[in-house]
Amino acid sequence: GGVLDCNEMIEVAKCYESEINQEKERNNLFAKWCDSFHVDDFKTPTDGWKEWRRQLSISLNTKAYLINAAMLLKYEDCVASLDELLYGKYLDDSLFRAIDIVPYENLGDLQGSVLLRSEESIRRTVRILLKKAERENVMYIEVRCSPLNYVGELNQQQVLQCILEELDNDKNPMRKSLLLIATRHGDLQKIDDSIQLMHDMENESLFKKYFRGFDLAGNEASKSPAELHDKFLDVLKECRNITIHAGETRDEKSIWQAVYYLNAERIGHGLTLKNNPDLINKFLERKIGIEMCPSSNYQIKNFKDSYIPESQYGEVYPLKEYLEKELRVCINTDNPGISRTDFTNELHRAARLTPGGLSLWNMFQLIYNGFLLSFYPYEEKRKMIKEVEQMIGQLIKEDKI
Repeated sequence: GGVLDCNEMIEVAKCYESEINQEKERNNLFAKWCDSFHVDDFKTPTDGWKEWRRQLSISLNTKAYLINAAMLLKYEDCVASLDELLYGKYLDDSLFRAIDIVPYENLGDLQGSVLLRSEESIRRTVRILLKKAERENVMYIEVRCSPLNYVGELNQQQVLQCILEELDNDKNPMRKSLLLIATRHGDLQKIDDSIQLMHDMENESLFKKYFRGFDLAGNEASKSPAELHDKFLDVLKECRNITIHAGETRDEKSIWQAVYYLNAERIGHGLTLKNNPDLINKFLERKIGIEMCPSSNYQIKNFKDSYIPESQYGEVYPLKEYLEKELRVCINTDNPGISRTDFTNELHRAARLTPGGLSLWNMFQLIYNGFLLSFYPYEEKRKMIKEVEQMIGQLIKEDKI
């Protein structure tokens, strides 16, 4: 949902050109609004994008996603203006820090659920993501998605089927997996619906081929892992993989609950784990993984970045401490479109946030941990890891590193 940069949002918005033209012919109010919209005169809505669309949708008697797509297409020849409109002062990396979770999530309000409302928009977005991964030499990717949020032209099963087909159609030898996102904020019925979707699709061949488990995501302040225990009992009974966002904006108790109430195999972010030595020992004993996201961690919290003098009063990023304690940490992109990052840049940012930087061997360890922590089927993962070890060994032998 947060994978697209401004150029790519416009590319996906083109999927709606035909529907926009049809709506203009049908709806004179919408046609007049489209004709009167001028990039130079438009400012970021003070009440936020969602409220702006909601009010326009009522006054123009049209669908919010068409308003969103039509607006994006106005910026086709001036993408820099769309960047400025969406990010404003956050285009300055020294100011795009410590903004907190809600303002960060709001930066994704022109994509995700309001943009992915048609079969072609969903398919195109998956293709864009896979092309990005291919350019960055990714060997294995776990695609996380919220099919319930993209219901519109398609129902949730059809949405998920489209995503699975695009994963399967991709000819790159990169291995692929899919995680369903269960969101803890908003209507909690969506968690039940996500689990039901798993049951509805479990006999579908592509679902069996790519599905690996669940990601409990969203604002930690909304619901604690303890409060969601009962909802995940079916997932736990079926021994499904689960990764949980915890310790991003809440203290280490949130991480403890994720481990002890929901049996998390991986923790998203885990920034406050350092405050509980006993829990660290449990992570070591159980080999629980930590998915750190340097760019979004810096942007949401306030960590020191050696490239940005204005950040020097921030906290010390705990990555090096975790590596020294031999915790299984890997590096992730979170929302690459929102964070204005990519796979390689996250490793660079990880080094920038680490006092003294990261050695080449630290980098190898982080990448290797990603393979170890993957939810890929066990026997296939062993083969994949052997390939990775041989590739690294060959690079060393050829003195290329």
